[in-house]
Order: sequence, then C-alpha cells, then structure tokens
Amino acid sequence: MKYITKFLLMGIVAVAGLLSACTSSDDFEPGPKDSGAQVYFPNTIPSEFNVGDDESSVTIPVRRVVTDEALTVNILASIEQGQEGILNIPSSVSFEAGSDLANLVITFNHSALVDGTEYKASLLLNDEQNLTQYGNNMIDITIIPWPWEELGTGKYRDGWLGGFFGEKDVEIDVTIHKHKSQEGVYMVEEMFGWTFMTEFFGATQSDLSGQFSYTPANIVINCANPQAVTIAEQYSGITENSYGYGNFYIMNDPEQVGTLENGVISFPKKGIIVGCDGTSEDAGYYYSNNSGLFRIMLPGAQITDYTLTAAYGGMLVNSDNTSASAVIDFTYGTDVTGINYVIAEGDVEASAATLAAQIANGTAENILTIEDFVVGAGSVSIKADLTTPGPYTVVALPLDKENKPLESNAAAASFYFPGMDGGDIPDCDVEAMMGSVSENKPDALEKNPDESSLYFKISGSELKTLHLLAMSTSNIETLVAQGASYEEIIASYGEDFSSIAVPTINETGYYENIWINLNENTSYTMLVQATNIYGRSKVLAVEKSTAAVDTSWYTGELAIGKYDMVYQSVEDGETITSSCTFTVNPVKGSENEFTIKDLGLNNTTSWYASYDSATHKFTVSGVEVGYEDLGSRFGQGWGYYDQARTMILGFFSFANEQSNGTDPCVFSVDATTGQINQLETLLQVLVADAASGKILGYLTQYLPGETVITYAENASSSAVQPSSKQAIRHTATAKYMKATDRFSDHVATAKCAEMPKSAAHSGVRTLDVKTAKCEPLPAKPYNGKAKISKKAVNSPLM
Repeated sequence: MKYITKFLLMGIVAVAGLLSACTSSDDFEPGPKDSGAQVYFPNTIPSEFNVGDDESSVTIPVRRVVTDEALTVNILASIEQGQEGILNIPSSVSFEAGSDLANLVITFNHSALVDGTEYKASLLLNDEQNLTQYGNNMIDITIIPWPWEELGTGKYRDGWLGGFFGEKDVEIDVTIHKHKSQEGVYMVEEMFGWTFMTEFFGATQSDLSGQFSYTPANIVINCANPQAVTIAEQYSGITENSYGYGNFYIMNDPEQVGTLENGVISFPKKGIIVGCDGTSEDAGYYYSNNSGLFRIMLPGAQITDYTLTAAYGGMLVNSDNTSASAVIDFTYGTDVTGINYVIAEGDVEASAATLAAQIANGTAENILTIEDFVVGAGSVSIKADLTTPGPYTVVALPLDKENKPLESNAAAASFYFPGMDGGDIPDCDVEAMMGSVSENKPDALEKNPDESSLYFKISGSELKTLHLLAMSTSNIETLVAQGASYEEIIASYGEDFSSIAVPTINETGYYENIWINLNENTSYTMLVQATNIYGRSKVLAVEKSTAAVDTSWYTGELAIGKYDMVYQSVEDGETITSSCTFTVNPVKGSENEFTIKDLGLNNTTSWYASYDSATHKFTVSGVEVGYEDLGSRFGQGWGYYDQARTMILGFFSFANEQSNGTDPCVFSVDATTGQINQLETLLQVLVADAASGKILGYLTQYLPGETVITYAENASSSAVQPSSKQAIRHTATAKYMKATDRFSDHVATAKCAEMPKSAAHSGVRTLDVKTAKCEPLPAKPYNGKAKISKKAVNSPLM
C-alpha cells in the first residue's frame, strides 16, 4: 500500500508520486528497491500525436535500466469505445540484448481517420517483475489527424534558453502554423532545433552533438485570449547529455501571461520558465526572459519601435550667468515621429499614468512639444528654464506615424533641480518606533495580543520609497556578525512598502500598522530604509520585545510550555535529524483549547489544538492562527519558503496509508504527568516548486513511534532554527529526487496586519516652461570606481 501526497496550489491539484511504502498498517518504512529490468515509459512521450496525410504509424519508445539480456514485455491496450479496429497496437514489445530502448509501433489506415476526431488509447506495461515504482508503467495517448494549417515564415527571438546559459540576442526564421479548428492557437515548427542551437551557441551541429541531442518537437502557443497568452509545459526537443541536465522544457510562469499584439507574441520579464529534469544538482526550473527578449513574430507581422525613455541630464548655466536650466535627455525608437511632454512640480511619478492619459487625450495643461524633431536620430536633449530649486517630474509620450501620442509607451522621470543658488539638498525626513499594541492601538488588541504582536509607526515627509523588515534581534545580530549591513539585510529580506505607506506619510505625516504572528517574550528589530524625493536615503533600526504569555490562570491537566521533538533516520549512510521546539499555550478562558507554535519547523507558525482528557489525546486541527477563515491548512500550499518566492512549503499530516496529508495531527498524552509524549500520525513539512506545484522534498519529517518528544519548559533546544541553511531532503514524492542545500536561507520575518492602501495625492500642477533643444551635457569623468549591479541571471525555481 502506498501513501499519495497531493499539493494544492493556485487552484490546481498537482499530484506527486509515492511517499513511502510499508509492510503493515503501523509501519512507515521505505519500500523495497526495484528489481528486474526496470522497464518504463519515458516522461518525454507527448500525450498527443498529430499525424500528417502521409503518415500511417506512430512510435512509442519504451526504456529499461537493466540491459543484460533480450526481453519481451507484454502490452495491454485499451482503446476508446467505438474506435476499435482503427488503431493496431502490438501486444508486446521486445528489447535486444544490451539495448535500453524498444519501439512500440502503432499503425493505422490514415484514410480511415476523420479530421477533427481524436483517437485515444491507454497503454500498460504488463510485466510486474520488470517494472519500476519510480517510472511510468501506463500512459494515455491521443492520435489526431494533422490539425494545422501552415501560415508561413515568422521569427523567433530567444528569451528562453538564455535564462539557463546566459542571454544572447538570437533571432531565427521559423515556420508557423495555425490550428484548423481552435481559433488563436499556433504551433511553431521545431522552434528549438539545430538551426536555433547552432545560432545560440555559435557552434556547428557536429560540435554540439557531443553534448546535446535533439528530438524533433513543435511548440504550441495558446493565443485564444490575446491578452492572456500561455505556453503549457512542453518538451523542447533538446536533451543535454554531458553534465546531467537532461531534457529541457518550456512553459510560461503560471502567474504571468503573455500578449499577442499586431502579430507579435511577447511575455513579461521572468514570464518564461526553462526547466530540465536531469541528475545534475543544477537541474530544475529557472525563471527566464530576464531582459524581456522573448518574442515570436507571426508571418506578416511588422515591428515598430516606439520606445521612449526620459532622464535628467543635469543643470546648465545659461550664458547670462544669472540663470540656469534643467537638461532633460530623451532616447527614442526609430519609428517615433515626435515627443509630447509635461513638466510637473514635485516628485509625482505616482501620478505619471494619469498625466500620460491626459497628454494622450489632450486635456493636460501646459503640454510641450520638441521642435524640429528628427525621426530615427535616437536621442534629443532639451533645456527647461526652471526658476525655483526643488523636485520636478517630466512625463513624456512618443508620437506614432500618424502623430498620435502613445499612452502605453509613456516615460517618466523625477529629479531635483538645485538652481543657481545651489541650496543644500534636504536630508531624508523619516522616524520610526515600535511599541505594544495595548498601549498604542488598544482597539486592535483582541486580534493582536501583546505576546504575538508589535505596533509600529513610521513618520516623515516628502518620501519616495520605503522598505521595512521586522526580524528577531538575534537573527539580525547573526547576519551582522556574518558581515551583512542593514542595507543588505533589507535588500535580501525586506518588503517594499512604497505604494502602501508613502502616500499616507506624505499626506498625513505618518503610517501605522502591526507586526503579527511573533514569538512571545522575544526581542524584535525593525529595519527601515527610506529615500526622499530629493534622492537622499536614511536607514533606521528600532527594537522592541513582545510580552510573555500569561498562563497563571490555567489549571488544566495538560502540561503547557515547551517541548523538544526529534526524529532521526539514515539516508544513504547519512544520519538525518528533524527537530523542532514547539510551544503549547492555552486559549484564554479554556481548559481544553490550545495553540501550538513551531510544530515541525521553527518558523513562528501557530495552530489551533484541543485536548481530550478522556482519551488523553492532543489534536492539532490544521487551522492556522490568524487564518481561521481558510479552514485546515494541512495538505495545502501554505507559504513561501525562499525570499525569491520560487518555492512554497506545506504541512502534511498522515493518519494512515490512504491519507492525502490533510488529517489532523494527533499526539498521545501521559495520563499521570499530563505531558505530550508520543506522535501518532506521520508529520512532514514539504517544499514544492511555486510555479508548477511539484513537490521537491521535505525540510523535516516525524514518524509515529520513532519520534522522541521531551517536555522542556525552559529548554534551550538544538532544534533546527529558521535562520540556518536547511537541506531539502529528497523523498519519493519529488519528481526530481535529490538533496541539496543551495537554496536561500529561510529567515523568519514578521508579517504585517492587513491595512488599506492609501490613494496617491492627485494635486499635480504642470508648468508653463520655456524650453528649447540643446546639446546633452558632457558625461562626468570616470572616477576609477565601477558599481557592479547584482543581477540574478538564473533565478532558480527549484
């Protein structure tokens, strides 16, 4: 009997494979190793075969691991009712001695196939002694008469494989087809074939064939909704053989979609994913299209370049030596025929979209136009006579070939103009404090008690950006001791509060909120990084401790407080330890209702639990404190594991072998001492790929009967801490089974209570400014220091 784990993510059920096998209902031991030839269907077999008019067969590859002897494996086939006699499926497939490949050839009379009809079959490898529990022994296939109509030659510009091997501006001609019956569905013929690979790697097919192999594969793109273009996960045809990367797959990020506009298919930056399923530790899923290069041009599509950028070029002292002008540099695409723009008082980039719409429809005041504009020149500079030092914003729109302003291509830039007086640039005005909820926000105390919450307030003026982070002071001190600055810590773990808090601060003078789900009696440090509209920045650090939980009123029989929970196992000769220190506290006013924090993993998560004194059972329901309306979270996608938000973790509780991990977690309690002493259900903290929902492995796991639980009211446990780098151990649930510690640190940061966003201040005043074309100011001389931009070319998804 097998355990099946289901991982629910974004409304899609991603079913992973086998968790473990056991010999009895009370045993959670790993299953037996495979024996025999270990025959399986490769996972690269497509589910659909589109057959052309001259085709009368399809070939299904069958693989095996042990190749010593010749072998014949029986095939059981199930054909959809009413289609019997059309598909001829052999009853067996044979391997030659020494070969790991046998081909199952399915034949048919093409003239008997009806256009638009799908011919379905299920194939089963019927040889129990020679199968493998980790491979496919059954597949479903569909044979369809060729549904595509050739459109002609288009172009593909790579933004996919470059996410793995480094981006290159490569564009090739490709043959594109449209679906005969599904409007808006296109197929690109051999999009990643040898023509692409030789161009991408700058090498010949002969040079590349030692490392790569290519199986002809066409890529289907669904543009039925031109504003929500998708690419389902598909085998690209590329297989890497030298370094263990294996088969390469393409898909779009499920949270980002592409567009089809004027015959051009494009996706946002990091909207495309490249994946590989090999044995290398670097195999996995990666964000791609980091520079937004990915583009497919349908036949007949024409590219127009209406791009536009605006930047402050500096201050120009006029010839009278008594006045100065601001120089604004515009860079534009080859098809731009002019530029309309406004200059507004203040740093009003938040209102740039509104101003752009007003420029487009002609309702903006003081619209300026560049005189004697030169099409195709690529850049132009103007000088604007500004009389008062201060912050300003330029918002500009390019004009198309019909001299129509293009709102979608708007550019905006804020800058500080010092003027002739050259006054000092104001320092960043920002202050911060943290305090108890009871003293500062008593009306929120019921949902945010002092032992798990901290109030904070940010005050300031003329701010542009604001980033916040609350983390246990001990973790902050550890990171600082390792050489990290406050700025680096905020960059790695902080959250951008600019759109949430800055409008409120600039309008009212302050922003307040509450950090929630904190540990009791623990010191927390809040880091604040703000930048004002003049470009000056400031970093603050404030500290405050949560209150201790008051349990003096509790008289129940369950022993409350801290417990150490430890489980050890041996994997590949290595001793693996899972440990945590969980805390049990009573719910105010109840003798049998409790909360339990840090169960399974020390990450500050709290769950509701109950104690039955008659059965001496302590049961954790799976309902998370603060998220009661979501119901039980066991067996569900729960929260992000890494700061890049590429992996998501979940808590799974298995009561028996038929469980899907959604059962309550049950402990037995010693009737004499009232202490929790034994785990009765299997508990796992699993990690999955956030994009696909595929389970990668576990962080911790605890088996019933083998997990040691010790009452440790005042213990200083050796449990796994969230700031340590934790290996994700492989488990049979993971499609790609490997252990690795290359993931980002999982540092527990505080979450913030939900607060409404403030609308940006709409009082924007544009200026009637005298402007004229001018030469760009000379670049500043090189000072011998180059600032390196830290840019993750390969952002791993797993």
